[in-house]
Amino acid sequence: MKTLRILAFVLVTLPALAHHGGGGTSTGGGQLTMAPDGLLSGKFEAELRVDWAAFHHLSDQRLNDAAAKGHMLHGVREDITYAVDASFGIIDQIMVGLTIPYHQTIDFREGDEDYMLGDPPVDLKDVNIRGFADVPVFVHITILRGAFKLGVRLGVEVPVGEWNQHAADGAYLETSHQPGSGSWDGFGGVAAGYGMDIWEINAALTGQINTKGVRDFKIGQHYRGSIGGSIVLTPKSFPVKISPTLDLALDWHGRDYEHGKGIEDASGFESFVAPGVRVVVGPVFAQLASPIQLTNRIPEHPNQKIRFVFSVGVTF
Repeated sequence: MKTLRILAFVLVTLPALAHHGGGGTSTGGGQLTMAPDGLLSGKFEAELRVDWAAFHHLSDQRLNDAAAKGHMLHGVREDITYAVDASFGIIDQIMVGLTIPYHQTIDFREGDEDYMLGDPPVDLKDVNIRGFADVPVFVHITILRGAFKLGVRLGVEVPVGEWNQHAADGAYLETSHQPGSGSWDGFGGVAAGYGMDIWEINAALTGQINTKGVRDFKIGQHYRGSIGGSIVLTPKSFPVKISPTLDLALDWHGRDYEHGKGIEDASGFESFVAPGVRVVVGPVFAQLASPIQLTNRIPEHPNQKIRFVFSVGVTF
């Protein structure tokens, strides 16, 4: 099952592909859509980010019934990523960056594999999973600046994350539930945008290709198409820039493989819309977005109840 790795991709890798506070020529754009232009030469940006999501409760009976039918449904109460993002403009056309994430899953539950339909109810124990996740490192190439913008980004997830978390019975959790994967995974994207002084709209295609990690487990591929924009509401002379933002995204998650065998219920689509706001005061910025799940066509992925993404950073 890949529930946590789906979440890890959304909460860790995608922010490495997304738009941060500024430092380039952009006035904005969506918060969760990759910006086409990177930082200008000599500019440095640091950001602290918290990504919190809560999910609808699944009863022990439902989880056990799903396990008895061979489905890998899991329950998660909350999922949180704390991250430090940093990027630097080497020249006007090339920016490099990385993300250092710490991942936490609260009240993770899975059905009893030995449960049979009609058996007495089995009480499931909660497991809290926490640890440093793999570190995305990337290079961004700005191809065009100006009113029309174009850029590409390539990166790799360095497998330094923890993968020794245990289930309630003391056994190792499956690799798909661990903060780290043990695999070297490549990610990248291409983005184009258009904007004037106070508004900007960007579109991006991003994705991640995973390799085999620990315990002969290979996480499925992940792809996203998104569009995001923003508009500055405050007057140009006002020292504080306040911009509503909006992102719309469609994600596709491929099937996981364990010992070379594809895992059922491990692929599908989900989509979300993310309204938010960005506040910029000189070199300091703060952002808040609330991605709202529109569809979830991944059978083993619990439905999202609410999610917030908050970040604060500085560019100099």
